[in-house]
Amino acid sequence: EGLLSATDSAAQINALKSFNSTREFEQLFYKKAVLQQYALSLSGGGKNIAWLLSGGYNRNLNYLNARDEKGNLRVENTYRPFKDFEIRAGIYYTNDNITNGSVDYNSIHVGSRSSVPYLRFADEKGNAVPIPVRYSKDYVDSAGQGKFADWDYYPLTDYKHDVSAKKLEDYVSNIELNYSFLNTFQLSVQYQYEKQLTTSTRDADEQSYYNRNLINSFAQVDPGSGSINYIIPQGSILQTIASGLRSQNFRGQLNFTKDWGLHTVSAIAGSEIRDVVGDGNGSTVYGYNKQPLTFASVDFYNYYPTSITGDYENIPGAPYVNATTENRFVSLFANVSYQYKKRYSLSGSVRKDGSNIFGLKTNDKWQPLWSAGAGWLLSGEPFYKSTVLPWIKLRITYGVSGNVDLSKSPLPIAYTETNSTTNLPYSRIITINNPELKWEQSKQANFALDFKLRKDLITGTIEYYLKAGTNLYAETPYDYTTWGGYNSTITKNVADMKGHGMDVSLHTKDIGNIIKWNSTLILSYNESKTTRYYSPSSQNVYSLLGSGGSTIIPVVGKPLYGIVAFAWGGLDNEGNPRGYINGVKSIDYASIIDSANSKQLSGGSIKYIGAATPAVFGSFINTFRWKQLSLSFNISYRFGYYFKKPAINYDALINSGIGNSDYDKRWQKTGDELTTNVPSFVYTDYPQFSQRSFFYSNAEVNILRADNIRLQYVNINYTLSPGKWKHILQAFQLYINASNVGILWRANNEKLDPDYPSSLPAGRSYSIGLRATF
Repeated sequence: EGLLSATDSAAQINALKSFNSTREFEQLFYKKAVLQQYALSLSGGGKNIAWLLSGGYNRNLNYLNARDEKGNLRVENTYRPFKDFEIRAGIYYTNDNITNGSVDYNSIHVGSRSSVPYLRFADEKGNAVPIPVRYSKDYVDSAGQGKFADWDYYPLTDYKHDVSAKKLEDYVSNIELNYSFLNTFQLSVQYQYEKQLTTSTRDADEQSYYNRNLINSFAQVDPGSGSINYIIPQGSILQTIASGLRSQNFRGQLNFTKDWGLHTVSAIAGSEIRDVVGDGNGSTVYGYNKQPLTFASVDFYNYYPTSITGDYENIPGAPYVNATTENRFVSLFANVSYQYKKRYSLSGSVRKDGSNIFGLKTNDKWQPLWSAGAGWLLSGEPFYKSTVLPWIKLRITYGVSGNVDLSKSPLPIAYTETNSTTNLPYSRIITINNPELKWEQSKQANFALDFKLRKDLITGTIEYYLKAGTNLYAETPYDYTTWGGYNSTITKNVADMKGHGMDVSLHTKDIGNIIKWNSTLILSYNESKTTRYYSPSSQNVYSLLGSGGSTIIPVVGKPLYGIVAFAWGGLDNEGNPRGYINGVKSIDYASIIDSANSKQLSGGSIKYIGAATPAVFGSFINTFRWKQLSLSFNISYRFGYYFKKPAINYDALINSGIGNSDYDKRWQKTGDELTTNVPSFVYTDYPQFSQRSFFYSNAEVNILRADNIRLQYVNINYTLSPGKWKHILQAFQLYINASNVGILWRANNEKLDPDYPSSLPAGRSYSIGLRATF
């Protein structure tokens, strides 16, 4: 009766009012279709088919005229040839096309200067203005006796002649067979096949700077006649890179469920096999023309003198083929749960995973994983009489899991290239073999409480966990003189860490009559630290200074993403930034840096600031509904972490042109040290100048609190009843969405987005659409 009533159209339409997201909407009607065909089967309907068809198309154009067009199509079918046997099949197709736009202003380099302010891309009439990114204007105008092609770079229009495009096609097909027998067993067999092809092309025509620069660089001028010999033929340059991915996944699972009065047993057992194969190739075609289709042959093998320096180089873009890589994974798993009187439960699971990328021994390739748990429905006990919490359950679990990093290999990795002198290919080992690699392992214990208040006004879960990671990957030194390699470190299972945290999830029932309101509060707390690294001498934290918490650098007793900075002593009366040496303020930057490089956090010149990842985070989701109209929004929050803000670095300003708005706040006269923390602009002798800039850029004063509260998205949905069209239309919905709306509050006073401190933040996104189910 429950299944049959769930297929009632009017009931489903009314239920739609409580669903606010696209995903929930799709799931509801997919489940409806499955329930309908299942109910027909139970009622003797015999063979039947349920199907689902959905698709989507997105076209995005950013402020630099880059385009991203993405479409997808999903088809699923369910067929029941006879009772207790079901066949499901589906295919999901994705097509994504990305085309480049114009260059970002910050990507323009002039000579060795990586950033130059106030560059003009156009004149007063809007015409493109050349930028001397490599060579001076005087040189390119006279090079090759003035007979070379225009050698100027025009960033305003160059992207129109140098077009890069990336196309991704992905096919995922699957089939699932389900068979129930003896009223207690269900057998499921699933197979999935995925094929992905990614093609990247770059078509640089004769007006593009890349084309003109490459052709001019290899052009040879005859000193007598003045004629030009083009080693690279004129015409467009077409580069093509293709990569493919094919994966197969097979899963077989047997389910068992049986009730014996007060006892209930459920169990599953099965196996999963996955195989992933990847390959790729690339080539470059010179003298390319689309209409008529022509291209020229070039000599990739021999070396030719360049017109700039006379050095011999070979023509870039020789065809290549990437070696085929194949990764295989095998899993065996089983789970059993027992319940008594619907109050007490025990569960256990075991899993053994294997991979072909670990170790040289079979035992190293396989990793046994397991978990166990127990539950107690406290409110089911006769002595439990609470009316405030009419339903409460306690849970405890403990488990061991593993982790695989496909970038790590026990095998040596070689790099093959051509010798510039002999033109003969040779190979060199860039990563030595590491047969001792094992799975990373994680152990976790969970203690949870599930509860419901009276009338389900508030339901929720409070969960506390302890977690420990062992055999974690980290860089460790080795005696490279015994091998002769270029690197003095190797990745091994040499680190451990532990942590604890809490997850709280609260859901409120609809409140109100005319306007209904429900909400979900998610609160998480996490704290972790490194407990072991390869040796005590590895605890030098100097390497943390430049990372700003963006990379993993294990330091015992600290989180993986930590921020360290020079202790800040303010500015002196000449505008020099001051640090500390043995507790005394100093401007001896060489000694401050040396002290930080040779001592631990207790040395005084540097100090640990905090974690670069939030300790407390979560979201507050609210939904308001009035008749068929609903409004929902998500407010996210993150607290208890820090970020490094961009700071003026005079060394980078002089040598690379990288500036900062703090230049306007710099110390300029005696007394300014009382109102500013930005040092004076003083060009001193190297290396003092460089050390002074390095110290200030990584000083404590430039580390800010990253705490923030954001409005993540706002959704508006309006659902129409199909009315007289209900025989063909089940539901019709109009939706409007805004995402990345903005920051509501931030802890720092610099008005910086802690997620994008030195770049433009993610743009606000809007969408409007119609959704129908037939």
